[in-house]
Formats: sequence, C-alpha cells, structure tokens
Amino acid sequence: MNPSTSFENYDFSRTDSINIVWRNLPEQYPPHWHTYYEIVLTLEGEVGYQIGNQIYRLGPKDLLFIWPGEIHSVLNASGGAYLIVQIADAFFPQSAEKARLLERLSALHYIPSQRGGELSETIKNGVLTLRELFPSTDSIRSLRMRVIVYQILLNLYDAIGKKEQASQESSEVQRNPHSMEAISKACTFITKNCDQELTLDAVAAYAGLSRYHFSRSFKECMHVPFVTYLSEKRIARAVSLLSDPEITITQAAFRSGFSSIASFNRCFRKFKSCTPTQYRKLYISEYTERQKE
Repeated sequence: MNPSTSFENYDFSRTDSINIVWRNLPEQYPPHWHTYYEIVLTLEGEVGYQIGNQIYRLGPKDLLFIWPGEIHSVLNASGGAYLIVQIADAFFPQSAEKARLLERLSALHYIPSQRGGELSETIKNGVLTLRELFPSTDSIRSLRMRVIVYQILLNLYDAIGKKEQASQESSEVQRNPHSMEAISKACTFITKNCDQELTLDAVAAYAGLSRYHFSRSFKECMHVPFVTYLSEKRIARAVSLLSDPEITITQAAFRSGFSSIASFNRCFRKFKSCTPTQYRKLYISEYTERQKE
C-alpha cells in the first residue's frame, strides 16, 4: 500500500445508512479505502477511476461498483459529472444470505451502458430515483430508498447468477451432477475449515473425486484454482481477526491457516494490496476516531 493511501470515513447515522452525493465532487481524489459500498454513475462526459491496479474510463451512463476494503481513486473527472451512492455496511443485517450476496457481487466492478442492456438501464433508473428521494420530505423516504438499494443489488445478483449458470451449463462439470455436488460440498468444507492444513489431495478425497478430476472440475465450476479459492477464504478469515486489537498479527496468521508469517504477508498483500500491519493500522485509526465522536 502506498503510504499516502488514506482511510475515508462517513457518519451514516445522519442519513439512515444511505448517502447520495452528486454536487461538488472532486475532479481528482488520491488512493483511499473505506468500509462502505459505493455505486458510481456517470451523468455526463467521462470520469476516470482506478480500483486496485485496474483503470476504468467511464462514459455517460456507465456504472462502477466499489466494494468495502478496495483501494481506489478518482483519476480525472474534469470533463464529466458523476453521482455516488454510498451504502453503510450496517445497511445489511449480518447473515449467511449477506455473505452469499456479497461473495457473488464482489467480482463485479464495471457495467458500460452500451453493453449493459436492460440491467444497466434498470440500475441507472434506480440510482437516479435515489437521488430524487434523498432530499425529499416523504414520510417513508428511508423505506423507499432501502427497497430500491436492495432491488439494485438483487438485480445484479440474479444477472451474475444467470451468466454463471449459462457458463456452467456448457461445461463438463454441469453435465456431471455428481461433480457439481462434490465441488459444492468441497467449497462448504473449505470455508468452514480454511484455518486448518488443507491440501488438494485431502479435499479431493473428502469430495470423493480423484485429484485430477477434482482439480479440473473445481476450476471449471469456481473459475479459480483450488489454491486461490483457499487463499481467498483464509484472507477473509484474517481480515475478520485483524479487527480485534487483542489478536496479534502472528495469531491472526496462524488462526487463518497460514503456516508462516512470510506466506501470510505475501498472500495478504496479493489480495489486499497492503500488509496486515498497514490494514490494521488504518482500521484501528478509523475505530479510534469513531470512539471520539
């Protein structure tokens, strides 16, 4: 993480978990991150954004989605106007459904209006309706806004699901129900036991498949290799542990399933673009500021 990367906080208690900004937005904004969600809609002209190492050039009516913990910046908005919907993490009740929703959505960042079709138009209209409702005095304004936000996310969830299903239906794995069931079983097992020493051979045996068949089927079904999926789950576990100041970096590493601090640091930087120490420093700084308020 670049030392200049900052943590951005917002007090959602004044806006009931949803904030809309479309006036006086910056033409440029340095790398930063936050724990809330953002939906960006370009209103006119072009807007440049960077998320991690990926640069996006947004044209009129293009949509960009920024998820919690992602380092991002505004590169150039001097020739365009844009709108941002900010959604507090507390907007979503903690549940298994929330985890499934966000796990699917987190891979999506950009929907260009020219190729987004009906989905793009539906989300754009929802965002513009949120902007109209935000300053209103409607007695059930908050309820209306919450319904629209949920509808936007559910539309995204269903669209991604249909795309994944279409891809799976053309694969060898989908034509073999036994393989699909085995991979699903393996994913559940990995998520629950990612803090343990898991090997490809051991998980393949648990799923009831040969090493070769499991490795090939897993990548077809999950779109990432077994090792990458396991690492993602371990990093997610580590992030949760790092939010507790009583747990040391070393404890977080081993309790997340890593065999050494070196491998933990290397993997964490790969997935989060910063070290565990830098991540914790920013998190604790944000928590301290909240306690002062």
